[in-house]
Amino acid sequence: MPIPPASRLQTLKKAANYALPIVLGGGFLYLTLRGLPLRELKAGIGNLLERIQPVYLAVAGAGYLLLAVLHGMRFRVVLKRAAPMSLPQAFALYSIATMLNLFMPARAGDLYKPMRAVRLSQTSFATALGLAFTDLILWGIGFVLCMVVVALLAWERLAALPSLRLVIVAEAVGGVLGLLLFAALAGKFAAWPEPAGKYLKRLWTFLQGMYATLTLQTAAPAIPLAILGWLCEILIVYGVIHGFGVSITLAESALVVAAVTTAMIIPSPGGVGPFEAAGTFVLTTYGVPKAEAAILAICYHLLFIAMPLLVGGICFAVQTVTDRSLPKQPEPPSPALA
Repeated sequence: MPIPPASRLQTLKKAANYALPIVLGGGFLYLTLRGLPLRELKAGIGNLLERIQPVYLAVAGAGYLLLAVLHGMRFRVVLKRAAPMSLPQAFALYSIATMLNLFMPARAGDLYKPMRAVRLSQTSFATALGLAFTDLILWGIGFVLCMVVVALLAWERLAALPSLRLVIVAEAVGGVLGLLLFAALAGKFAAWPEPAGKYLKRLWTFLQGMYATLTLQTAAPAIPLAILGWLCEILIVYGVIHGFGVSITLAESALVVAAVTTAMIIPSPGGVGPFEAAGTFVLTTYGVPKAEAAILAICYHLLFIAMPLLVGGICFAVQTVTDRSLPKQPEPPSPALA
């Protein structure tokens, strides 16, 4: 049976959606490693392994676990009213979503959070999606605040990276302007009556969930948790790079975080490619040989791939077993029998 043209077009679109991020990521990875002879990479690996310091690598691993716990705590605070859950549930939910983000571009794995929140509570998907989006906003506010402080403390260091300095300033200004706009529109959205249309009603529920949650009462505990999370990110970079015997300051570690976080905007599975390119660029700017800088960026990224796979996989396995052990909800009666 021949495939209908419409189905063929849908198949091509899906293939393109999956292929384009892979091509982008592979292209950035190629550009990062281009011009590095294999012997230099081997020598770089040998030099780093000779200077390896396991204590720092253990600190980096512990920093990731603490980061995951802080994510769970913040998400629990955001969902407290509409979708209350325990800290282990919030921790597992965030860990599984992070694991899924490794395989899905543009952080599409984050959609698992509202889907699971709906299952754990009586809230609607639109409300849970609004809450999850609010959580990302609060996480972004933490990033902006941390980067503003880093930019002020390391302004001279950023002279060697004028493009990164411009990005940090733009992100800080854009974040502040976005929050002011969000606050200015709060009254209008609060007074917006619930529409009758199906999709408009979902949009209304989404926005109401955001505005009902993004309040001082929620932000007061959530933003400090976000800031602590970003400090953990900086600690992880510091631990990984020092773990291979390369000296780097906390300010330079923060600039690596700023660069790779900004690069992750480019859609690629797990951020592979842009992540390594940004990390290599910053490290070479501060005197690390390119071969070693590329290997360090890859090792840093491998930690952010291996740990979510390990932690998220364990959480998913435990969650699956727990769900199977719960009694099944009775099926609602069919209209014919009701």
